[in-house]
Amino acid sequence: MHAWQREAEVATRPSDRDTANAMALRRLCEADPVLLDVRPAVDVPPGMTSEAVLTSGPAMAWHDYTGGQRDAIIGGALFEGLADYSAQAEAMLASGEITIGGCHDYGAVGSLAGIYTASIAGRPGALPVGKDAADATIAAGA
Repeated sequence: MHAWQREAEVATRPSDRDTANAMALRRLCEADPVLLDVRPAVDVPPGMTSEAVLTSGPAMAWHDYTGGQRDAIIGGALFEGLADYSAQAEAMLASGEITIGGCHDYGAVGSLAGIYTASIAGRPGALPVGKDAADATIAAGA
């Protein structure tokens, strides 16, 4: 367990919410991210496949996704050419032919209803030695 994980474990007690928020803000302000490379996302998070769509939240059964997250996953399947139309993508997602994973399970960061698919530009994350690293997609306009 990393020191910050122990700090977070202690600081996230309900009575210590202010301490946890202050620690999170301090860590964000002290971060010194370094862009190392830009590659297709299938080459970035370990275990990523061309048939996978990674979501910003935890992986769930297909029928549990709703709203924007569901639409983003369908859109990702269409973008990658895994399906030709929405209903086909939904059937393939329901059957597991197209897999869904959570970004965090792959060491990646997804924002809002954001997704990762195989050919979306990804950037391997790197932080100074002793800090954590995470992969992220390159968002339009970022």
